[in-house]
Amino acid sequence: MNAEYNKYRNEIHKLLEKTIFSYPFFTKSDDELISDAIDRGNKQGEFSIFKMGIQEKKFVPAGGGVFEKNFFSLYPIYEGITKCIEIKLSSFIYPAQWISNLGDNNSASLYSTYKNRRIYSYNELYELIGNLHDKKVLMTTSWHGYGKYGLNQCINLLPLGNENEWAEIIRKEFTKERISLLQDLLLSPEKYFDFFPVNKNLALDAVREFELQIKKDIQFLQNL
Repeated sequence: MNAEYNKYRNEIHKLLEKTIFSYPFFTKSDDELISDAIDRGNKQGEFSIFKMGIQEKKFVPAGGGVFEKNFFSLYPIYEGITKCIEIKLSSFIYPAQWISNLGDNNSASLYSTYKNRRIYSYNELYELIGNLHDKKVLMTTSWHGYGKYGLNQCINLLPLGNENEWAEIIRKEFTKERISLLQDLLLSPEKYFDFFPVNKNLALDAVREFELQIKKDIQFLQNL
């Protein structure tokens, strides 16, 4: 194997170590699922439970200028921890792209989503986010892409109801989102690399090395 191929192989290996792909949620008790999700919030990881903060306007440098942007904050639910994740509201409306597809405007667009769906209206988005203030939410996946105004963190948010429902929500979302992402990885591996440009043939070759493992995982998840 040459160094160029190893670069692609290592990217796939790194991707499959993300929480969405690697966390053995099916072996966990309800209490373990919830405590792990709370702990990941402290580490700001995906499949983390947060408390929704307020919406704020901030001036941020981008594209050689300074622009006013709307943000909302996600706070870990540990007592005394104030470090938060700030998400641009525009990440729900305007596309960011995987770095590997910066040269292709028709491919690999990233958006933040709410309950796994895109929001097309700022009015709807303001209402949804406003209604979640101070409530618990599950951030299921987190990706980074480049938009018109620099780096965007694109997430999926799921509101959480009563605490006795949290574990089942986590299991259900893990199953659904992991299957979806693994299937997409087999179909379009070239968009999951964080460098540019991507050699599609090397991307396919690297994924083929993990294909059996990925297909077994998909089949296992579909049979849960």
